[in-house]
Amino acid sequence: DPQASATVHLGVGQVELAESGRTTYHVMLRDAPMHSALVPVCEGRFSLLASTILLSAAETELIAEPMGTLVLRERLAAVARNFDVILIDCPPHLGMMTLNALAAADAVLIPVQTEILALMGVPLLLDTIHKVRRRGNPELRILGLLPTMYTARHTQDRATLQDLHDRFGSTLRIFTPVPRSTLFPQSVAAGKPTVDVVEDAALTAPYREVVEALAVFENEVDDVA
Repeated sequence: DPQASATVHLGVGQVELAESGRTTYHVMLRDAPMHSALVPVCEGRFSLLASTILLSAAETELIAEPMGTLVLRERLAAVARNFDVILIDCPPHLGMMTLNALAAADAVLIPVQTEILALMGVPLLLDTIHKVRRRGNPELRILGLLPTMYTARHTQDRATLQDLHDRFGSTLRIFTPVPRSTLFPQSVAAGKPTVDVVEDAALTAPYREVVEALAVFENEVDDVA
């Protein structure tokens, strides 16, 4: 994601990595080696391929690349065997970067803010996922919809969540909504994952539910392989 939210959230310095050519942009479009661009974070618990605003230029550059929607899949193939799970943070629009992620991924988790305008974008994304399946990634699955920024006492939030269940609940898993809380920005300020900063189990429960679903999905993939 050119917004680099995940990179900022984890407290990783962008300037040095950009100057040394160790970002997603350099890996995808300047042939920088993936393994040398990965940065250990959270005391080595996982690695990060950092993003910066440079990645915004990739949208137009990828159009000129042969099979430009498959660049990320090609780059990830070089390191995929070294990791149990690879998470790809996507921009909130259906451009070349998101198409690259869909072409490379095994499964998609769709965050949906519990407000009407966000809900309107879900059918378009689902249609795009179906097209990606038909045209190049037939094994792509939808892990589910994750409602976010939810306030139970707000009538509109409750109505939107119900609408989400009514429209998609019969075909897609809808995870427990992530509640709106000032504690989440605090974890960004601390440069640490939310589950390391927020002690309220009710606030972190939706994230743990997603992790459990990812673990089940990975086991299913391993069994098939």
